[in-house]
Amino acid sequence: MQTLVLDTNAIVKKLESRGFSRTRAEGITEALTELASPLVTKSDLELALAKQTATIVTWVTGALLAQGALVVALIEYFK
Repeated sequence: MQTLVLDTNAIVKKLESRGFSRTRAEGITEALTELASPLVTKSDLELALAKQTATIVTWVTGALLAQGALVVALIEYFK
């Protein structure tokens, strides 16, 4: 998983240039950093989707095989 890198010093400076006090600018930057930490990348999502797709294909294949076995068993039973 990749890490999002934020230039916190640049964010603080930009907020200060827009009229925020240093304390508020640092607080906002800290909050942004905390919000950014649980974000995932596109490759993380693609990997999770591939795993989920493989799981679904496995379950559907199993269900189809079970259904086929049931049909064969019923045909044999009613002969």
